Amino acid sequence: MRYMFEDIEEKRESLNALIENMGKLIAAANKPNAEEKVAKVEEEESKTASEEKKDEDEATEQALVYSPVGVPNQSSVVVCGRIAGEGGAKLTVNGIYLCGDRVLSNGAITKLRAGQLKSYSFFPGQLMALKGINSSGTGMVVEELLKPAILPKSSLLPDTVTRVNYGLNGDPLSILVAVGPFTAGINLAYAPLNELLSQAQLLKPDVLILMGPFLDVNHMDVKTGKMQQSFQEFVHSLLRDIIERTHELGTKILIVPSCDDAQWENALPQRPAEFLYELPDSDRVMRLSNPATVRINDVTFGLANNDVILQLGKVELAVNKEGDRLKRLASYLVKQQSYYPIFPPADGDSVEYGHLDRLLFPGVTPDILITPSKFLKYFAINLGNDALLGVTHHGSTSEEFEIEQRHCGDKNAKTTLSRSLSLSIYLSLSPEKKIGDVI
Repeated sequence: MRYMFEDIEEKRESLNALIENMGKLIAAANKPNAEEKVAKVEEEESKTASEEKKDEDEATEQALVYSPVGVPNQSSVVVCGRIAGEGGAKLTVNGIYLCGDRVLSNGAITKLRAGQLKSYSFFPGQLMALKGINSSGTGMVVEELLKPAILPKSSLLPDTVTRVNYGLNGDPLSILVAVGPFTAGINLAYAPLNELLSQAQLLKPDVLILMGPFLDVNHMDVKTGKMQQSFQEFVHSLLRDIIERTHELGTKILIVPSCDDAQWENALPQRPAEFLYELPDSDRVMRLSNPATVRINDVTFGLANNDVILQLGKVELAVNKEGDRLKRLASYLVKQQSYYPIFPPADGDSVEYGHLDRLLFPGVTPDILITPSKFLKYFAINLGNDALLGVTHHGSTSEEFEIEQRHCGDKNAKTTLSRSLSLSIYLSLSPEKKIGDVI
């Protein structure tokens, strides 16, 4: 993976591919049950061949077809594109625009007039399809927002989960998650990290997920040049100490870099952490990219080590939207099938658009999404059939949460908050705990 070599054409092609791919998925999600109608016709032997052909043609005509963005039309049409503000500015009620793709819409941009909608929410970079009328070509009156396309979940079948849950006598897989920075901004004592490792000795987790920064680029000693070692050497020594102190536990350690790490590249997506020397117990350590999707004991985790929830909250435009705002912000990741759906990137964030595909979900919706945020101290959000999002407080390792899920699809699945520094998955899906299948 190379950084700083991005050209305009590569960026344009990557962004256009997102619109085209999402358009296909939304069209499939909103397509009438044409297949069911055709199957029903085939079962009716009383109909003639010409009648069957006629019904099949009618079903095909009902399939969702997009019109070019910005082209005048006196009737309602469906268009697909990316939401943007005027000239890249922040979204306002009178400043919502839709950017079309290059093939169908030739990159055209049209203004959206959403006043007829009872409620709506948009953010820059949001990929969506909508229905409306653009009679003059100067703007589209939005009548309906089409439902988004949701990727399938990766969980096993409920029958399999039930059988294994009741047939397994071992302890559930326990996971300890911690987010940096692991020390105060005025010293390098790493007291919170020492407390974390003490907790690990007591909890004896199967997996320890460490999400950077391990050496914060905003730390006073880094900014003033008072470090006695190189950044790489310092972090290598720090992680070596963590590995040695957990040696007797046999805990698997997953390392996720951060864009605030002083020793690694700070553009999304980030490659797995690189070290000057080989770490001890390398078979226990897995270096993940940022973001990363990993399957632990058949439960799929999405790890996004950037404050995307806070950034979405800053750029979102919501009108007459009721309900839990945090849940709505979290749901954008699932509906957009992306760990970072904002475009242009928020202030302070760097995105390498030549590798934009690595910011997308890998064909499935993670069962659990974990991302640090300054939005709240800590919280867990149940997104229904989509995913469950747990967010830890950025800059602290003293608050975590527990998730208990006895059965897939169980409406009584329990979500609890605690101060226990432990994320426990009470869903043992296989006799052998399988850790580290990166998707």
